[in-house]
Formats: sequence, C-alpha cells, structure tokens
Amino acid sequence: MSILLNSDALLVPAGDGVSDPLVLDMTEIYKADTRLCELASVTQMKAGELASAFITAWGKASSYRVKVSTQFARAKHRVRQVKAIIVLDKSTDILKAKGLLKTGAPAGSADLREAVVDSDPDYSAAVMRLAEIEAINEMMEIKAERFKMAYFTLNKLIGGHDANKETSGGAGSDDVGSYSDQEKATQFAQEHAFKPETYSKGFGTAKY
Repeated sequence: MSILLNSDALLVPAGDGVSDPLVLDMTEIYKADTRLCELASVTQMKAGELASAFITAWGKASSYRVKVSTQFARAKHRVRQVKAIIVLDKSTDILKAKGLLKTGAPAGSADLREAVVDSDPDYSAAVMRLAEIEAINEMMEIKAERFKMAYFTLNKLIGGHDANKETSGGAGSDDVGSYSDQEKATQFAQEHAFKPETYSKGFGTAKY
C-alpha cells in the first residue's frame, strides 16, 4: 500500500510487487495546492513568484505521472501473470481436492477456475496493488492538469488578453454564448478562492 512517510513524502508500491517502492517528494505539489486560492487576489508584484510555484508543481506532477504510469503497466502485467500461474498450476489440484472436477471437464469449468483465481490471496494482493497505483496515477494526472490550468489562468488574469473575446460570445468568438478565455480564468480563480469554513492548516494526508 502507498503510505505517507512524512507530511511531504508518498511511498508508491512497485508494480511487480518485489522491487523497491517509489518515494515521491510531494513538498512542492502540496505547497502549490494550498496556493491555488491566491489566484483570486493575485497582484502583478506577486504573479511571477506564484507562476514559478505552479510551474514547479506542474513539472513535478507530470514527471511523477510518468514514473507511476510505468508501475501501473507493470502492475497490470503482474495481475495477468499471477492469474495465469493460478489457472495453470493451482486450480486443477484445488478443484480436485474439493471434488468439483468432472470427467467432461478435467480442468474444471471456466467459472470454477475463475472462482479459484478470485479466492487466491496472491491474486487479491496484485489486484489491490494495481488499483492503488491506478488511483495514484490518476491523482498525478489531475494535479498536473490543475497546475497547468492555474498557470494559464494566472497569465490571463495578470497579462493581456484579446479584447474581441472580453465578453461571452462576442465578436471573434467561435462559439456564441460560450465563456471567453478571460471569463474561464476568472471562474477558475473563484472556484479555488480561499474559503475559511473549509480551510485547514497544514498539508494533511495525501488524497487520491
């Protein structure tokens, strides 16, 4: 299972179940998460430093996703490998011991073999490991996309913009009635604005 080594490090299980786990330093990512609320009130003076924080976190999350994706592929292969070993080497003996083999199906029916696979602890462990790595992989993808959006939102809020797209569906808009880029940036900033009732100190436990 993935565990929090400390407040800023995430331990990700190896996909093959035997190699050393990945240790991900989440410091910059957690810090950037807590700073999304600053978009709602960012100033020109603060914009450069905030952009740097988002770019750093964006890069970290993107690189971690590549690493976790590799473990995800290995975990999927391991699940298939464990299942094959059970079906080929274990299921017949288990079904025979339970008196479930029939002359017409000396290896047991597909349903019975599947039941043997599902009840095997090694298979269950491999499936749980796969699910956990998949969840972490998706978390990294979401975080990378969020920091990317935050960076471009910051540019829109502080930098210049196309006057033709200042209003929804205005001149120059390809989709009449749609949000302009500036409106999308403002909406993103408002969605991540500081909310006293939901704010908690510290980074807390990693969520995925």
